[in-house]
Amino acid sequence: MKKLVAIVTLISIFMFMLAACGQKPAASTAAEGPLLLGHSATLTGGGALWGQAEQNAIDMEVEKINAAGGVLGRQIKVIRYDNKGDQTEAVNVAKRLIGDGVFAIVGPSQSGTGIAASAVTEAAKLLYV
Repeated sequence: MKKLVAIVTLISIFMFMLAACGQKPAASTAAEGPLLLGHSATLTGGGALWGQAEQNAIDMEVEKINAAGGVLGRQIKVIRYDNKGDQTEAVNVAKRLIGDGVFAIVGPSQSGTGIAASAVTEAAKLLYV
């Protein structure tokens, strides 16, 4: 299972890198600060095992990408919140991450919380994996 989580995470991060490369940021923000990647994870409750595995995999891959120079010369910074495996909390986390200015959101891994949060990310036209 750990291998599956790692593979899914790698694919997700690769997709984010491609998406970030394809977008043209505004001239005033092109070289400012890190790229903010949102992560909605179940870090507490019944699904915490999955959320903690996601957290570890994402952190390892972001560390590798940043050590190699980041994406287009910008470092990636992960902003992570615990959705507690709850649909309402997952929606709140998605709204909070959008407010934080992330370019994409990874997670949640459970379908119930993911579907609930998708309405928010779709309305914001935000990349959501």
